[in-house]
Amino acid sequence: MILCNERRSADGLTALKVTEFRELLCKGMLQSNGTDDGVDDRVAANHYLKETQLKEGGKRADRRVRRYCVGCYD
Repeated sequence: MILCNERRSADGLTALKVTEFRELLCKGMLQSNGTDDGVDDRVAANHYLKETQLKEGGKRADRRVRRYCVGCYD
């Protein structure tokens, strides 16, 4: 935010408030970059939940043990 406000002041614009900066940051992160080379599809293929048949013990004996993402644990 500091760097953004310094650049805005150099351009003759007013400084952003924290909420305005966060809003612009979120909008910028959500915009696609316009390239569709399929990289996201390959990365997504490595991420899936592995289900286990193990049961929890104690009060939760009727529930299965949590699932985990295979890609994240690799």
